[in-house]
Amino acid sequence: ATNNLKVDEASLTGESEPVSKTPEAIQKDALAAPEQRNMVFKGSNIVAGNGRAVVVATGQETVIGKIAVQISTIDSEIPLKANIRYLSRAIIAVVAVISAFLFVLGLIRGQDIVTIFTTVVSLAVSIIPEGLPIVITLVLATGVWRMSKRNALIKKLQAVEALQPVQVPTLTVHWADCPPDEVTVTVFVPLLSY
Repeated sequence: ATNNLKVDEASLTGESEPVSKTPEAIQKDALAAPEQRNMVFKGSNIVAGNGRAVVVATGQETVIGKIAVQISTIDSEIPLKANIRYLSRAIIAVVAVISAFLFVLGLIRGQDIVTIFTTVVSLAVSIIPEGLPIVITLVLATGVWRMSKRNALIKKLQAVEALQPVQVPTLTVHWADCPPDEVTVTVFVPLLSY
């Protein structure tokens, strides 16, 4: 039963207008949350009226719980990590090709297998850039240092590279022609380079 029940479902739908709720059954199957006028959802707020409800789902089975599960399963790998993985695979492929070529060349020339193997392994180890992780860490640390000079707090070093494409919008509220809780984006200002 409800008595002029209005619910703010902005946390689920993004809609700032309160939604009127009714106890009548809906005859359609598989409705999206905004279309379920006879349900009150976790994470929404009652803004007017009163009513009684029956709990039909808890935890991850609620609408907001399902959203949380979907968000937690998103794999957001930063481009730096993907580029380093690609570079590592390319270096390994080049080292493998050069090593195989030198090994075969040594066999053709009739050199001792132990000497060929030692030479090929030494060359392969010397080609691999052992200082690459240190250089990448120093570059990211420099970015963190520069951003800290501008009062930005960075908790994870890799987040510096992920911030590259971020644009900071300037938001203003027009109180005369905009209901409360609604915001209008007026200008996009690209993030300053660091």
